Amino acid sequence: RLNAEANGVAVRCVRNDLLEGEPPDVDLVLVGDLFYAPDLATRAEAFLRRCRAAGLMVLIGDPWRAPLPIERLRVVARHAVTDYGDPSGASREAAVLELI
Repeated sequence: RLNAEANGVAVRCVRNDLLEGEPPDVDLVLVGDLFYAPDLATRAEAFLRRCRAAGLMVLIGDPWRAPLPIERLRVVARHAVTDYGDPSGASREAAVLELI
């Protein structure tokens, strides 16, 4: 929230499970690192598709995990990030993707 305030951006944080509900009343849905388990990925994709159908832009940040629905995404940016699960601290590629 501090970063949003410093940049003059209004952010609404929600701590409830949104995946079964209707799309929120926003312009943009940001998703970070959510496609790590197949069951969760299926639920998340269904919700995000409802968001797109409602006219919302959906951006996803992800390190290319297997459940990611890549055939329905457009790459916006690619970045090297530290893989904190790797004991060596090696970097791996991650991306910002738009659901299309």
